[in-house]
Amino acid sequence: MSLQVEADGAPELDRDCAPPSGAFWVAVAGGRDVGCVGVRTLALDGGPTAEVKRLFVDPAARGAGVGRALLDAAEAWSAARGLRRAVLDTDARLLAACALYRSAGWVEVPRYNASPDADRWFAKDLPPPEPPGGPVASPR
Repeated sequence: MSLQVEADGAPELDRDCAPPSGAFWVAVAGGRDVGCVGVRTLALDGGPTAEVKRLFVDPAARGAGVGRALLDAAEAWSAARGLRRAVLDTDARLLAACALYRSAGWVEVPRYNASPDADRWFAKDLPPPEPPGGPVASPR
């Protein structure tokens, strides 16, 4: 399966993911939308934080790396904007999603929001953005 992850405007259901403080992606395979994810910027205690929202993969496309590609896109966008931390909430019954987050380096954290639909919260420290032109060697 050939997969493309394309930046898209935020859907009507989640305007918080609209630029410039957010972004939304759609994964396309075989000419079909097979997944999506959004990210928005929150002001939490530790400063500006990325919140991953609406990560969904079509059941027929699960297990093909779609979720990881979408999560990677959200993390990269957030890190490129200087956000040092990302958070998300989920439902513990979504076992594959929780396993994806853990395998991508996310760790469970205490509740950070009042979402009535969530019973698990995850966070991940993001790498600093690379300087223009790529990585720079440390002086000796």
